[in-house]
Amino acid sequence: MSLANLFEQYRAQLIQLSRGIVGSRDLAEDIVQDAFVRYASKVPEDTIDQPIAYLAQIVKNLSYDEVKSRAREQQVLKQEFGEANLLHLKQDSLFAQDTPTDEETHALVYEALQELPVETRRAVVMHIVEGKKIREIAEKMGMSVGKAHSLVKDGTKHCRERIVSRRTRS
Repeated sequence: MSLANLFEQYRAQLIQLSRGIVGSRDLAEDIVQDAFVRYASKVPEDTIDQPIAYLAQIVKNLSYDEVKSRAREQQVLKQEFGEANLLHLKQDSLFAQDTPTDEETHALVYEALQELPVETRRAVVMHIVEGKKIREIAEKMGMSVGKAHSLVKDGTKHCRERIVSRRTRS
């Protein structure tokens, strides 16, 4: 069966499989797309007896890897958004007006980060929590400095807007 046929026939099922593990349709779609890319780059067509089983295993592995990665990020955020990193947040001009000062605001920042696409969230965490420079983020994530800057800018803007909107509703 060709890759295109596999994609058309099993994409929805693989998305559901991944969504059941990661809890997000958007993330599941990204994972399934990555699974097909990996499958296509490593497996010559028609060399696997049960390609859907192989793809399902790739999807499961990528999904569980994502869950583990998010758990590590959550642990880092919980540890790092303590007193030590409030200084980083206060110094960051994008957070200057909305520096988290209490547990509720920390929770809002955490929730806002979880709403971001994985790539954006990683860039923001690397910049704000880990204190990495944009250039370092770009190198580590394999992207241009401009792209890394945009991710950090967009991500911190989203967090700031989330905090402001929640405060105005309260």
